[in-house]
Amino acid sequence: MSRMFRSILATSLPDIVTFDTSKVTDMSWMFALSNLTSVDITHWNTSSVTTLASMFRTSRLQGTLDMSMLDFGNVTNINVIAKRIVEILDEQPSIKSPENPIRDV
Repeated sequence: MSRMFRSILATSLPDIVTFDTSKVTDMSWMFALSNLTSVDITHWNTSSVTTLASMFRTSRLQGTLDMSMLDFGNVTNINVIAKRIVEILDEQPSIKSPENPIRDV
């Protein structure tokens, strides 16, 4: 799924909530450079993901980003994602912060 929605012009993607992501290992650059203002990835199975590098890099993502139920246990490459997640959490106090080491970057 790497780069799947990179540079997308749409501001929302309502149909992605039901994606089967159980075998996905690379989500790098997935929403990078996009015009998305919100995404619902709360039901994604991220237990196989190892790479999240630059997942939200320079995206316009805002609003609600609930990652509290996502499993980042196998992730080995977060690169720029951690910085952007912290920025999003700081910009949007309504966002649920995951009980996750990524928040402590």
